[in-house]
Amino acid sequence: MPVDATLPIAPPPAVGDRPDGITPAQIDPPPSRFGHGASLLSLVVLGTVMALGLSGLLGGRDALLKAAGNGVELTVQTPQVIRNGQFFETTLQVTAQRDVAKLVLRVPAALWRDFTVNSAVPAAAEEAFQDGDYAFTFDKLKAGDRFETKFDLQINPDATGLRSADIGVFDGERPLAAVPVQIRVLP
Repeated sequence: MPVDATLPIAPPPAVGDRPDGITPAQIDPPPSRFGHGASLLSLVVLGTVMALGLSGLLGGRDALLKAAGNGVELTVQTPQVIRNGQFFETTLQVTAQRDVAKLVLRVPAALWRDFTVNSAVPAAAEEAFQDGDYAFTFDKLKAGDRFETKFDLQINPDATGLRSADIGVFDGERPLAAVPVQIRVLP
């Protein structure tokens, strides 16, 4: 349907016109105590929050922890401060200076209590619970070889506090090296 261009268009209302019963105080914004810019207090609060976030005190940074002994080196990369409900990764790397007949990585249950393990890559040939530890058994490792596995975890919402334990590498039942790990879970 064609539009009739001859219809009159109402002019915009004058600046001072308000509907009946509406006062200028109800429409006009209140005057600012700090002028038109940002207040110094808001800039200080924003800067403090940004500095805390960048410092790593509230999480977000991984620690690289190492231990060597009995012909192997164990490296653990995991966050030391994390918030509950968050997803994160823990990487375990074993470098062998001598042959390891049966590579076993042991993580104490106290360290991962109220954590959910979503995946482990590569998956262990055998998984067990021994003497209060989660034991992940892999194939043999020859001298000079390096083995790495990655665990994807999530912290359950009710988990808070400090967890500390030693993650160890074993040749079967024989301990080779252990890395002390601390994870602080913030609400």
